[in-house]
Amino acid sequence: MGPTFCPSRAVMLIVCFARQPPSPLAPFSFCIIINLEQLARDDEERIRVGDSKPTIQIVSWNARSLREKVAELNALIERLQAPEIICIQESHLLKDSQLRVRNYVEHRQEVAQKNSPGLSILIREDLNYLPVRSITGPFLNYQSVEVYVGRTKFLLTNSYLRNNPKHHLHEDELRAKLERPNHILVGDLNAHSPAWGNGKSDWAGQTIEKLTLDLGHMIENTGEPTRLATTANQKHTAIDLTITSSDFTYPVVQWEVFEDSLGSDHLPCISTLIGSNNKIETHPPSLMFNTKKANWAEFQKLLNDVGPTRAICNHQHCENVLREIKSAALEAIPHNQHQRKNKKNNIKYSLTTNKILVGRNLSKRSKRKKNST
Repeated sequence: MGPTFCPSRAVMLIVCFARQPPSPLAPFSFCIIINLEQLARDDEERIRVGDSKPTIQIVSWNARSLREKVAELNALIERLQAPEIICIQESHLLKDSQLRVRNYVEHRQEVAQKNSPGLSILIREDLNYLPVRSITGPFLNYQSVEVYVGRTKFLLTNSYLRNNPKHHLHEDELRAKLERPNHILVGDLNAHSPAWGNGKSDWAGQTIEKLTLDLGHMIENTGEPTRLATTANQKHTAIDLTITSSDFTYPVVQWEVFEDSLGSDHLPCISTLIGSNNKIETHPPSLMFNTKKANWAEFQKLLNDVGPTRAICNHQHCENVLREIKSAALEAIPHNQHQRKNKKNNIKYSLTTNKILVGRNLSKRSKRKKNST
């Protein structure tokens, strides 16, 4: 059986799973009426009311062109049992390149200029995230997202720093990326220092080591090499780093290197975030779908590609069907994420600031009275 559908007003969909071949007496085996935004809110509510996940797994990997390594990426996901987040450096994906990874949403920094490496963050669909900033530069490239897990959130940055940036990059630029609060930064920084397992030190390594000490941050690397030697004159090096801020919400980060480079010269680095110190009451961003610009043919094709659909007979299968519909909608229907506005800002001001605000308000009131008279 394969799905057909009827797009209706707003974000309501009627998805019908038809018999193959269709029967004149029973053309549809069953129909589901779905509100896409409600489906997204239901997922959000399930996350919000539950406790924070005890562990989150983040994989960082310089793929050296993901275009030829999609099969290897899927193998990595299967072997690690679907990690929550995968950060890719040197993806080499152009604007029109398609990357479909089942049960993941991609946030991409395309190859915008010659020799630009390209970055991608793959986030599992059961997590909410909010893109913060993406910068493509001649030497430093990075993309940042806020990740929402239950009642916690943290900032994640996927980064790539070219070799020998000494005369092209100022220390303050690196400081600005590292000093953000509640932050984990991963990526290929091409930085050498004995502090994390290299036999020599360079400008990038010395600068990052100095900044992390100044800021009280932690470099989570254990000294294991992350890049493999490709010639007899080279040595294995540790240049892919994971850096956490001093106030990072997860108190324990277990860092390890995956044993297979999967066709790249870099080994995937795995950071397992354990526990959480920071429980917040802010709501994760909700999805909003623009059905007027939806690619309905692509939506139907994605559902057809799922394969034969059995009769719905249990709760788990219902969940699977809804998950496939949501995954297809995320691929084929334009959407964005928005943050709910707090009804009230509970800000505590100092005594001096309070006096300034009171004086300003009195001045505004007197001006209004003069204008009214």
